[in-house]
Amino acid sequence: LSDLKSIDSLCSEVKKRQLNIDVLILNAGLQYTGSKTARRSTQGFELTFAVNHLAHFYLTQNLLPLINRNYDSKIIITSSEVHNPMSSGGKVGAKASLGNLSGLESGGVFEMIDGNKFNADKAYKDSKLCNILFAKELSNRLKKNSIPISVIAWAPGLVISRDREGFFRYSRKYNESAQILFSFLARDLLRIATSNKKAGLLLSNLACSCKYNKSEFSYYSNKIISLGKFIFEKTDISEEANREGLSNKLWDLSNSIINNIT
Repeated sequence: LSDLKSIDSLCSEVKKRQLNIDVLILNAGLQYTGSKTARRSTQGFELTFAVNHLAHFYLTQNLLPLINRNYDSKIIITSSEVHNPMSSGGKVGAKASLGNLSGLESGGVFEMIDGNKFNADKAYKDSKLCNILFAKELSNRLKKNSIPISVIAWAPGLVISRDREGFFRYSRKYNESAQILFSFLARDLLRIATSNKKAGLLLSNLACSCKYNKSEFSYYSNKIISLGKFIFEKTDISEEANREGLSNKLWDLSNSIINNIT
């Protein structure tokens, strides 16, 4: 996903096999919080933005004609509660905000979507806001064209693996002792984290259950209600995610970036 040409190869192979897609799940996520400098994709974009948003945007555009329109099809996009500065995770550290998308508007090699200096933690939160905006705009465009595909964004909650892989494997490289302490406190002591398996079961249910087949955009979050207890329910998106015209502008600028590269 860090190389648009690799996505081209994947999509060509899927089209060659003449596959029909019932459910498209966009679940890949990259975070390298702790790094002081921006990493780059093959095409030169900041890596968090490139993998978490741009790649999924491009992949969906390519595969959309293959999604079965005579079935209760879904596109599911994994976001995070940290897209919302009012959430518990979103309040910690730099807050998600895309500003006026001046980084994207520059058309050059930018560090942050809002045009500011690189911050790895904010880059992740911003990418999760992009996921929400992309899902929302995709749903709007499908609905306008009377295409019956449900678009769902969801947040699995804080997922901490017990092995050395998992979601925090890149962040761990920059401050291993702090990551070990954080994992122990969040997962074992406070029990505010969930497991890979439980998060996977939520995603499986989203994909398979007919109760999530809705024509309008939906956002669900795995919210903690007490220590070790969670509730998965439909949730409001952030104030900025509801900002008039922002999802359409992000869509157009993302398209422009891809068209200039491919």
